[in-house]
Amino acid sequence: AYEQWLQATGKTVETVKGSAKGLIGLVNVEVAFDELGKILFLIVDASQETEAFGSQVEKSSFRDQFLGMKAPVDMADVDAVSGATYSSEAVAEGINNAYLLWLQANGKAAETVPAQEDAAQMDAVPVKCWSASEEGFSGLVKVDVVFDAEGKIKSLSVAAEDETPGFGQNVEESSFRDQFIGMKAPLDMADIDVATYATISSTAAVKAINKAYELYLQSK
Repeated sequence: AYEQWLQATGKTVETVKGSAKGLIGLVNVEVAFDELGKILFLIVDASQETEAFGSQVEKSSFRDQFLGMKAPVDMADVDAVSGATYSSEAVAEGINNAYLLWLQANGKAAETVPAQEDAAQMDAVPVKCWSASEEGFSGLVKVDVVFDAEGKIKSLSVAAEDETPGFGQNVEESSFRDQFIGMKAPLDMADIDVATYATISSTAAVKAINKAYELYLQSK
């Protein structure tokens, strides 16, 4: 991909690699900067993340927003992929790690980079994602959940591609998912605000989360 970009643009700059911890594993980036530290080229490898959501950060629809940005990147300026906040943040952190290497290689003074946890420390605390599914209105509703030690939900992704667009697929939206963050499983539908026009799909999502929680308990 980089060789094709070189041929298409006539650029001769070198790329720098960086990485950061995503939801499940490392997100790797390869970046080319111009002489001012603006991003010319970006490739993302999120193969260690969840296929349904984490892999979305590899697509040009997400990557292209970084082109022309001056590093270091601040997440406040980035449109994260819905359902893949951790992976989106990891891309920004990976770019900033690559930028620090680029500064060092070019003898430039390091600029202030948005704070991030020490990579070694992050790797020392493995994150387990629990997956489950439940039948919705017209197909399966799938969830990927991260629980903390108390069984509270730290992260949630919902995939409902087989449900009806504009109805059942509304459970994929952050406006529905975000209410679960911090809730302690198992969940009760009485405590949940269902997604608009998606009562059956919302119920399926909650049941799937509870299934994932059962798997989490069995592992302890």
